[in-house]
Order: sequence, then C-alpha cells, then structure tokens
Amino acid sequence: MVVLHDVPGSSTQVAGLAAELARTRRVYVPDAPGHGLSSSTGSAEDLPAFSESIVGFVEALGLGRVPLVAPGVGGLLALTVAATDPARFPVVADDTVLTSRERRVRLAEHGYPSFSPRLDGSHLPAAWHWARSRFMYRAPSGGTAEDRVRADLPSPEWLSDLVVAILRTGDGYADLARRALLQDPGPALRALEEGGTLHVADFGPPESPSDAVLQAVEAVGDLSPAPALPSQPGSLRGSISRMFVDTPQGQLHLRRSGSGGTPLLMIHQSPGSAESLETMISCLASDRLVLAPDTLGNGHSDKPPVDSADIGYYSDVLSDALSELGIERVDVWGSHTGALIAMEFAVRYPERVRAVGMDGITLFDPAFVREALANYFPPLEPDMHGLHLLRAWLIRLDMYLYWPWYNHTAAGSNIRPLPDVAALKQWADDLLASGRSWRVAYRAAFEYQTRDRLPLLARPTLLATSPVDPLRFYSQEAARISSAVTLAESEGYATPEASRRTAEVYRGFFDRHDEQECHV
Repeated sequence: MVVLHDVPGSSTQVAGLAAELARTRRVYVPDAPGHGLSSSTGSAEDLPAFSESIVGFVEALGLGRVPLVAPGVGGLLALTVAATDPARFPVVADDTVLTSRERRVRLAEHGYPSFSPRLDGSHLPAAWHWARSRFMYRAPSGGTAEDRVRADLPSPEWLSDLVVAILRTGDGYADLARRALLQDPGPALRALEEGGTLHVADFGPPESPSDAVLQAVEAVGDLSPAPALPSQPGSLRGSISRMFVDTPQGQLHLRRSGSGGTPLLMIHQSPGSAESLETMISCLASDRLVLAPDTLGNGHSDKPPVDSADIGYYSDVLSDALSELGIERVDVWGSHTGALIAMEFAVRYPERVRAVGMDGITLFDPAFVREALANYFPPLEPDMHGLHLLRAWLIRLDMYLYWPWYNHTAAGSNIRPLPDVAALKQWADDLLASGRSWRVAYRAAFEYQTRDRLPLLARPTLLATSPVDPLRFYSQEAARISSAVTLAESEGYATPEASRRTAEVYRGFFDRHDEQECHV
C-alpha cells in the first residue's frame, strides 16, 4: 500500500503509521512533489500534476490494486489520485475529506502563514507555534474555547521534524495544501462511492495509529502480491540525483552526478549536509562521476547507532558505502570535518585513493580541545516549547561571527561578511535535522589526532583554504608535517560564483593526476 503524508510536511510525519502497517504489508511512503526529498513537478499548485506523479510512482513500482492511506489534507490528495481509477485505488482517510467547503476555504486562506527566514530567527518560534496549534485548535487562528480540541500533542521530536520539513520546503510550503483544500472533493467522493472504496477513520495520534485506521486498512480486501523492488535510478547528465546506500551502521543519503573518469567522493563539513556542496558537485561532475554522501547523523542519512565516534568510524562507513556501490578507487575531497574524514580514509585505505583534496585542516593544541569540548556542544534536543530552534539558528549565526562560536569577545570576532539569509537558513536547517546527533561527528573532529595521522598520509594532497577561513592558520604547519601536502588558496563557498572558482582549483589538481596516470 501507499501512505501519503499530510501536507505540508514529509514522509517522516507518517513513519509511525507506516511502520505499523508494514507488519503485514509492504508499504511505500513517497514524499509529495516539492516536499521532503522529492523534486517539484514544476507545478506545485497543479493537482493533476500531483496525481500524475503518484500514478507514475505506482507504475514504476509495478503495483496493481493499491490502497492509498492518508491522514489530513493528504486524504484530499488521495481522492484526486483515486478519481483517476477508483477501482485501483481504495482510499483510507480521516474526516478531512468530509470537511465543509466553508471550513476548507477558511483553512486555505488563513491557515498557512509565511515563515520566510529572518536574520534574527523570529520565523522559527512562529513556525513552532503554528505546528503545535494544529493539534490544539480547530480554527487556523485558534484561541477561543469553542475552537479548543482535546488531543494528545505529538512529541517534541515529531513537531521538530514537521517544522524542519516546512522550513526546507520554503515559501511555497502550503501551495499544494491550499490547492487541495480549494478543490471540490465531491466528484471524487461520488466516483469512489460508485466504483471504488472509501473508508473514513480516526487515525489517532500521528506517532501511534489508532486501531480504527488499522481495521479500515484490513477491510480494504485482497491486494496484488508485492513485486520485486526496482533498482535505484542513476543520475541524469547535468543533474544531481539522490539515492540511499545501505551500510552496517545505517543508510547513507547520497547525491550523485556525472559519469566516467575516476569517481570523486566529496565529504561535507559538520554540522551540515552535501546540499551545501551542490554548486561544486555540478561543476566537478562535468567529466566524472561525483558522489557526495550526507555523513551519518547529518542531512537525510540515518542517525549513527552510537553516542560517540571517531573520525576513523566515519571513514570506515564510507568504505562500506563504496563497496556496496561496487566502486574500488576514488579521488576524495572534504571540507573541515569532511577534510579530516577524507585524510583518514586515505590513510586507512590507500589502495582505494588516488588523490586527496582538503578544504581546511585542524591542528588544535590540547588546551583548546579541552576548552572546545566543554563549550562547543550545547544540547539541541527538541523542546516542547521550541527553544531548540532559536538556539540552533543563533549558534549557526555565531559560527560566522566568532571563532570559536562561543567566544563572544573582541578577540574571537570573525571579520568576514555574513551569508545571505537563505544560506544561513540552509545551514540552520541542517543543524536542526541533525538534532541530538550533531555533536557526534563534530566532537570527533576536535578529538582527531591530526599531528599523529598526517605523517601517514601518502597520497598526493592539495590543501586549499580561503583568506577568511579560521582554519587557514594551520595550513603551513600541515605542509611541514607531511610532504604529501601541497598548499593553495581558494575563494571559499560564500557565493555560487566563489564555489565555482574554488571547484576549478581542485579540478586542476585532480586533472593533473588524470594526466599522470594516463602517462604511466
């Protein structure tokens, strides 16, 4: 069966429901177009385009008669799909599909305020209040005794995931929901009544589905046997595709682009994700395959099954991922924490590495490491009042303003321009997505024994930093410690233009090793 999540949101919001249904059925949970990890159809407000995408999804999986199970506004979307073939798509939804036109219009017009990012982070408390209020009041504005409902609030973790999903979707987060609410569900309801199946049930709390919805699903009747899962698609030329790779420590979310050449493995800094590297990925993938995973605990990869880890742990996970993909030898590049993982990968697996690119390196003295470990990692566990949201935003802002971020003194001030609000939002979204695991990879970077590991680096390495990178001061010492290290200057990643020029610095380095290998 296919579970469609409520909108706005993502498939994460129906993980509990999907897990319960998966006890007896194979369950597919797509992100709606433009939400979660799914690309936009280019017509976010076009319900026929939405229906076409879901029908295409079902066709690609080789499914026959398949129920659509959908809470909230997802039920209205399920109706639009079912109307294309009522006999093929039985629907299990809640009473949102029976909501009066007056209430649907009111929700569409007043229920989705703007959460455009602001430098002071004030959009975050507003988003949190909105997410909580959906479970407290019937009316979008809420506040009256008549509108108050008795319902369990979801956990702070669930609410935080919802807010992060909304923020990632951007200003158009409610376009699909508004369109679904404003469309008359009458024709679809009549089509299901005449030639299909509709079960309306109370889904219960989002993290633990009710018996009523499970019974409704069982009442759908016999379904076609589940076919074999199709293979994941490869990347299209000129685009970045996304996939998941299984490792013993969890699934890695991976961006992939290009083809041919010696593959390039790119590792982002922490906290963050490979989304921050997309400009560089596109530039470097013009003549080679580029793979850019989110490290465990970051981006859309699984949280690590450990509370602490070292840099070697992350390099081992990447080795497992490459083996799963059938890739034996790569060039490897990393930024900050990613640079340390890249270096350790080359030290541990020299037979798998041809050349190394590094953006920044750490050579911290023991006293600084002790200070950082005591101050750098305040908790970011989701809080019922959403306090963690603003804390994450301001920490990410201070990472631009100070080094280290908690040193709010004149001596700690970074003299460099702030990123635009959109870039700051991306970094803060990544930090929030990491949640309680954000400190695992970051602590590993502070604890890494760079001085002991650098002499073991035998592969040709280019270490390039920008003039405003606080780690630039360690480059000369790194070159003295390891004869494998060559130094260069880059323009960093503050703008797409700077990222493209920085990519060219590394392209020249990796291309020279292409030529040397061909000559040999």
